[in-house]
Amino acid sequence: FLWYAIQRFGIVGFTKMIARCQALKNYTLDRMREISWDAYAGDYSVIIMIKRPPDRLVRKWQLAVVGDSAHLVIMPNISQEHIDAFMEDLRQENAV
Repeated sequence: FLWYAIQRFGIVGFTKMIARCQALKNYTLDRMREISWDAYAGDYSVIIMIKRPPDRLVRKWQLAVVGDSAHLVIMPNISQEHIDAFMEDLRQENAV
């Protein structure tokens, strides 16, 4: 992916893509904190480790899970609208 992305988008385009993913990762972490859902990501990572949601949400959002954890990968095709919809599902789970 890295070689292809740099070849296709150039260094500047690739840098913008990564910056957008990082900003969306930070937005997601902020939203997770707002609903008190455990989440962690490294400073330079676009992978967010979260407390495993109920199986219904794991299936709906096709999350990769291991034990009590799941992870979200913030890829260029993920939008803020995707994150907002996912957060709404998690928020409703917290309310139950």
